[in-house]
Amino acid sequence: MEEDYTYNESTVMSCLVFSTNQDESVYKKIFRYLPEKMLFSRYAKEVYKIVKYLCSTEDAGLFGTKHFSDKVRQISAIEYSGLEDYVDSLKYDYYSDSVTVNFWIKKIQKKYFEERFKEAKSQEEFEDIIREKAEYSIETEMVNISDDVSFVLDNYTKLKHTALFTPYKSLNKVLGSFQGGDMVIIAGASSSGKTCFMLNLIMGMAKSGKKIDIFSLEMPRYKLQQRMICSETGIIANKFKSFSLNEADIKKFNDYAKGDFKKLNIRIYKKQTIRMEYIKSIVMKSDADAVFIDYLGLIEGNDSKNSYERYSEISRSIKLLAMASNKPIFPLHQLNREFQSREDKRPKTSDIRDSGKIEQDADMILLVYRPAQFDEKYPDKEDIRIIVAKNRDGESNKEVQLIFNGMHQRITEEVNVISSLDSTATPPVEKGVNVISSLDSTATPPVVKVGRGKGWI
Repeated sequence: MEEDYTYNESTVMSCLVFSTNQDESVYKKIFRYLPEKMLFSRYAKEVYKIVKYLCSTEDAGLFGTKHFSDKVRQISAIEYSGLEDYVDSLKYDYYSDSVTVNFWIKKIQKKYFEERFKEAKSQEEFEDIIREKAEYSIETEMVNISDDVSFVLDNYTKLKHTALFTPYKSLNKVLGSFQGGDMVIIAGASSSGKTCFMLNLIMGMAKSGKKIDIFSLEMPRYKLQQRMICSETGIIANKFKSFSLNEADIKKFNDYAKGDFKKLNIRIYKKQTIRMEYIKSIVMKSDADAVFIDYLGLIEGNDSKNSYERYSEISRSIKLLAMASNKPIFPLHQLNREFQSREDKRPKTSDIRDSGKIEQDADMILLVYRPAQFDEKYPDKEDIRIIVAKNRDGESNKEVQLIFNGMHQRITEEVNVISSLDSTATPPVEKGVNVISSLDSTATPPVVKVGRGKGWI
């Protein structure tokens, strides 16, 4: 990376040296959009300063001539032997016109801002960096709609290889994919299955070859390990509490733990307390494809602020971090208790605790709902719904029905997909897709399920 970065700087410095006698728009553009602080090499910085100084003197005509090195030797503030070699390495072959030099400026800017984001310790610093990016953006505010249209398909091809998906085909049809910069809120009532859903997402992504980082601030690492392995091996999760594992269970656990489990690229933060600035520092340095935080309300923040202000500040920091790191970040969050007094217990975005700013920042909001949790007479204890309450780039207010197996901490695919939220319709029982037109709690949910599977879909 440093070698590429040095080459990028040398190219721009060559443009700077040779453009003064060729095209003044080139060096003016470099001085405008690439300040000295963005350069890495001390020799590049020195050449930059000297050229900027000489541009204001009668010696500007020396650029690109054999006398330029002599002039640099006279006014250089650093030891010259290394600088002389650097100046001699600058070649006219590297010279770019006013349009092409944009490419090289952007590459240097990108590296500079990546390092700045890694070093940022507070939300204020993040916002300062974003303002600085806007100040030095080389793009004009108004461009022709057809400009750079070729990059649309180039970007599509790139994103196709980096996008993340859930392990559920029916849910993917509604969501599309998760991409860098997305903030995806997963919320639900206590014991609704949101942590189980999170772990099933993590396992599905990891088994597809993705790297996952977890900040588990509510549940210790060993419990997450238990749940993940039970989900994959079929061991009854409650046996760990009742101390009733038999020899077959122990063998299955050990075989999976020492085998396939070790192959998964999942990392977890060792502690259960952390401040947002440390999460930023870890995520910016990580090569993970996605980050999960369980849960938002347990991130330490400014105790002098009320909960709404604190959650709002943390929410904004997470969204900025997702954009700066170009990773999707999945914070879990709780619902407020007021929804439990409603007749219809199906969650809404307004039920998210201190939801205002969180709802605004999120690109997607997934609400986890199990009807049987609130109705003992509900006929299907395994019915779990993922309500897509917000989807910035796709369909919203959609509900997908999956199968919840609490005994094994597994959520599997269901062929019944509720594609809108209206329960007045009578869903078909036969194999296929159930289409219901809204989310009205008077709906009669399907009792007969087709296509229940034990594995990943």
